Amino acid sequence: MTIGEFSVALYAIFWIVRINGFVRRSREPLMRGAEWFFDVPVPAGFYAGAGRAILRRYRLRLLVPFAIDVPIAAAIFAWGNVAMLNALIVALSVAIHAGHAIAVDRAEREARRFEDRHRAVPSAGLGVSLATRRVRDYSHPAIEALVALLAVVTFAWLAARYLGSSPRPDAGYLFGTPVLLLYLQAGMLYAKWVAIEWRMPLPREGAARYRAVREIARKHLLALIDWSRVVAAVSFLYWPMVVSAAPEEHAAVVGLWLVLWTVAGIGGTVWAEIRRKRLKAVLARTRPVRLPDLLGQPALAGWLVCFQPGIPLLVLKGARGYSLNIAHRLSLLGGAYLAGFAALLWLIRFAGH
Repeated sequence: MTIGEFSVALYAIFWIVRINGFVRRSREPLMRGAEWFFDVPVPAGFYAGAGRAILRRYRLRLLVPFAIDVPIAAAIFAWGNVAMLNALIVALSVAIHAGHAIAVDRAEREARRFEDRHRAVPSAGLGVSLATRRVRDYSHPAIEALVALLAVVTFAWLAARYLGSSPRPDAGYLFGTPVLLLYLQAGMLYAKWVAIEWRMPLPREGAARYRAVREIARKHLLALIDWSRVVAAVSFLYWPMVVSAAPEEHAAVVGLWLVLWTVAGIGGTVWAEIRRKRLKAVLARTRPVRLPDLLGQPALAGWLVCFQPGIPLLVLKGARGYSLNIAHRLSLLGGAYLAGFAALLWLIRFAGH
């Protein structure tokens, strides 16, 4: 299997996963039954009346990434550089999750006009734990040791090859890929930090039970992140094998590794879907709570970003949707990480030129 064949196969698997995700997300409004539209209690006959149009618009918004994908993918195939499909997959993954959040928020706001006032979900306060949640409290020593060990072994292997070769190979080519993988590990740790620090709304009654359910959801997300970190860590050893292989063995080494990547990706997707279904069943039995609108100022309510240093939240909810609080330290760190990622790609690209 070549890089191009792997990219096409990965893109085909991505389509299968996306279709499954679209079907699952299209059913989410009815997760709690016909008496609910997501977290909005609705009257009887809602889905036969106004709810039908709201549900249709919600599902149409979920199709937007497909409409974006098709012409871009067609251009990539026409151009012949199918390796660009990997970048398209990453960009679409971000667009799908962001678009889903926006679609859910807009659909809930439309459905709230028909809310059953006798079963209305009250706005809740924010739960602030007296004990600070720390990343190390949600980390497994075995996983952290494995990631660190594979990184050390990889860089030691490459350093020995670099120092023991005459003439010495290009350092940018030799170390660029593992440095990029190491930086991606830092990005996944950042995502884990965001998930751990994310504040949640809590109801006035049954707060302990609701907190326990949300903690299950948090641990599900952290398990997915740790799985991704392990797969990426194992990839550290891929690069030394590639650069150490003889020219006639290079294609076989790359092909075997790409096949293993494909198998790991399929296995991980199946595992994640099984866990997701179990989590969905737990969440469906939990009465929702509503995060209050914190952006009361009309001038701020419609912006995608805001600056609110006095509110300890990364994302704020306003009258028209959600807004990224760029005053939060995690927002600043995320911006610095993206800038560093762009700089690293530039350095790797032009190293040795």
